[in-house]
Amino acid sequence: MIIRNEPGGMLLVPQTEHSQFVGQLAAHWGNERFAVPEPFESVARAAAYHDYGYLDWEPDVPFDAATGRPYEFRRLPGGARRLDAYRHCIDWLSRIDAYSGLLVSMHRTGLWRNRYGAIEHPAMSGARRPGEGVEAFIALAESEQNERGKAFDAQALLINFHLLQV
Repeated sequence: MIIRNEPGGMLLVPQTEHSQFVGQLAAHWGNERFAVPEPFESVARAAAYHDYGYLDWEPDVPFDAATGRPYEFRRLPGGARRLDAYRHCIDWLSRIDAYSGLLVSMHRTGLWRNRYGAIEHPAMSGARRPGEGVEAFIALAESEQNERGKAFDAQALLINFHLLQV
């Protein structure tokens, strides 16, 4: 969840709704000053589904017992359930579109690696790591990214990764 304090309450935005909104924005990228991403459909698809690893979490959002509020996405408790959800999203999207799956995998590990320097805000260094197994998850995902990335133009992939971070 993206959580924002509002007068009289909170605004809660599920990650999958945020993801769909980002996809709608990405569908309009490109004009006389801003090139259309290539491959366009794959980049827009990655934008639209980049946070679908949260799909299994949203019907059963865990609450922070200390605050009585749902956990903000950067503070979700860790564990195998969270990592399995991320892995499922990457695998699912990769079966549909290898390029989209690669971008989403890079996005996921990039959040733990401060977006590989793509942007500085918001910093993820204060975010809670998902706990046991995260370093193994990152190592495997980055190894797969390096191998799968060989099939694509490295410069275009980096540009598209940066677009997804924005």
